[in-house]
Amino acid sequence: MDQTTFSGRTLLAAALITLASGCAVRHIPGTQIEDNDENRAILEVMKRFREAVEERDAQKVINLLADSFKDDVGTPSPEDDLDYQSIRERLPQDMAKLDEVRLDMSVRKIEISRAENTARAVYTYTSSYRMPTFSARPKTDEEIKEMWFKRVGGEWKITSGI
Repeated sequence: MDQTTFSGRTLLAAALITLASGCAVRHIPGTQIEDNDENRAILEVMKRFREAVEERDAQKVINLLADSFKDDVGTPSPEDDLDYQSIRERLPQDMAKLDEVRLDMSVRKIEISRAENTARAVYTYTSSYRMPTFSARPKTDEEIKEMWFKRVGGEWKITSGI
């Protein structure tokens, strides 16, 4: 093998490595979620949801919901299911009973269906809060959940999973 052939192969290999690394998927720092505008928009809605919950601001939460919102609140019983109308009535009352609300959310995965204009985020949450009228002790919950979204008027709205 002459020196010219070796140098040509070396340059070709270097060019291919550079191209491949340029095509690598970038992730949002601290996650395994692809860094793109859609995923960042979903994460922004989830951040605003977390902030609204911690502020106990029911109206801010409601503003993030789609009119088609429905949630079974994690129980098999239909009596406690929520839709857009019932959450508008119940959430302000429920949030008024809470103190010292803390909500940590860690998003694990986001899947977007462009054909249906929907998205799903898988996340774990840890919440802590006090309900002084019932108990002086703080209550803590932790769970893996899915939050569902629908694009409405150019923005993502929550349809389930709060």
